[in-house]
Amino acid sequence: DCLLIAFGLNDEHEEYDKLYSDPEGSSDTEGSFQYYLKHDYIEPALEAGVQPVLMTPVTRNFFNKDEGHTVETQTPYVDAIYTLVEEYAQQGISIYCIDLFEITEQWYEEIGADEVQQFHGVNAEGEEDGHFNAAGAAELAKRIAENIREQNMSLSAYLK
Repeated sequence: DCLLIAFGLNDEHEEYDKLYSDPEGSSDTEGSFQYYLKHDYIEPALEAGVQPVLMTPVTRNFFNKDEGHTVETQTPYVDAIYTLVEEYAQQGISIYCIDLFEITEQWYEEIGADEVQQFHGVNAEGEEDGHFNAAGAAELAKRIAENIREQNMSLSAYLK
């Protein structure tokens, strides 16, 4: 059994107390992003004999027409996830990581700002929405499956 754990995309919003988690705190700092991942997901999964698989947040759909894809706000959460993977590695525990940030950043750079929009929805006001639509979700799922195969996870045996 595997547990895919994906957080960090909305954790950055300090104005939303119930969503925010500090990406700078350690895995033993209560209230930090790493603490929640470790104590609420990774440790219970390991105790249950389940392989936890951490997934970094996707990159945001932010483009500057002159500069291409813009700097992201999720990188502290990406770094925090890699720190956790390393922390467990030092204990001899292998935690897989699917870097959705890198996967989506490369994908977006390959196709460009205009093409990216076809994989995202619009809100009720008809404005661009950062969430994936059905086509975007399917494309991302395909890329996740490819990464699972590349890492030769036991889960890859169940993928078509």
